[in-house]
Amino acid sequence: MTPIRWSENLGVALGAALLVALTNLTVFLFFQLPPAVGILWVLAVGAAFLGWHLWAARRSAAAAPSEPAAPSVAAQARDPLPSQADPTEWEGTAAPESSSRFGSSVPLHIRLRLRRPGRSGWWLSGMVLATLVFMFGVAQIIQLVTGPMDMGDAPFFRSVLAYVEDPLGWLAFALAAAVVIPVVEEFAFRGRMQAHLEVAWGGPVAAVLATSALFAVMHAGGPHPLLLVVPLLMGVFCGAAVILTGSIWSGVLLHGIWNGLMTLGTRTTGLEEAIPDPAEVSPTATLIWSVAMILLGAAGWIQLARPVPEGGPPRTEV
Repeated sequence: MTPIRWSENLGVALGAALLVALTNLTVFLFFQLPPAVGILWVLAVGAAFLGWHLWAARRSAAAAPSEPAAPSVAAQARDPLPSQADPTEWEGTAAPESSSRFGSSVPLHIRLRLRRPGRSGWWLSGMVLATLVFMFGVAQIIQLVTGPMDMGDAPFFRSVLAYVEDPLGWLAFALAAAVVIPVVEEFAFRGRMQAHLEVAWGGPVAAVLATSALFAVMHAGGPHPLLLVVPLLMGVFCGAAVILTGSIWSGVLLHGIWNGLMTLGTRTTGLEEAIPDPAEVSPTATLIWSVAMILLGAAGWIQLARPVPEGGPPRTEV
């Protein structure tokens, strides 16, 4: 197989970042539209983006000389992508040179991982819960370090808070943040970019970290630099979910739930005024239970990351 050069890796990374930037800009043009029209605009842009990816993936798969046998769930969890070290693993897929979108020699239908998640619904639920628990602890520690932050200080958030005062405006923003944007970003970062780097670098760890770093940079612009830790960690969790399940949809699911919860924070309910800030009541206690949440979430992910045994769980011999 033709070696993957550093220039190709750079091309994939820049291509994914440009794809996200342009699509996000197109999605957020609804801030200039009436809220009712904005809802239709967001849905139309999201459908067009997803349709284009699915069409391109089918075209890539059609170029394959033959379809390989479907791997088992355990095999998908262990090695969901062909490795660069063994070119024979490419047999049955499109030739590397036949796919050159964003400069990548890794076939698009392999990178996008459009198969169903290779884990159960209980596993996916545990993944979401472990991530939310971990991120909740991280968010509280960030708040302890930075103190209260007014998200309205950032120009983008000022426009968001003004737009979501209208119920239809909030619905348009919720659809964009919790549905369209997760698809856009996961297909670009965990699909086109991360999967390419897994093959180029011969393993998933460096690919996940590099992709997550660029994912965090793309989310810069908050009132404090420490907030970049949040998208960095979410990128790691989404990348791990895609690898462990062999499916891009698990990353979309996790990303969408996280964004959906963040979207709820744009609606003022008055409840936040009735509940005292735990950091003001007892910073020490807040730090202790925040660390406990991080450890609990990390323990959950360690358990979730265990490989799936062939033929089901092992039976205990008596």
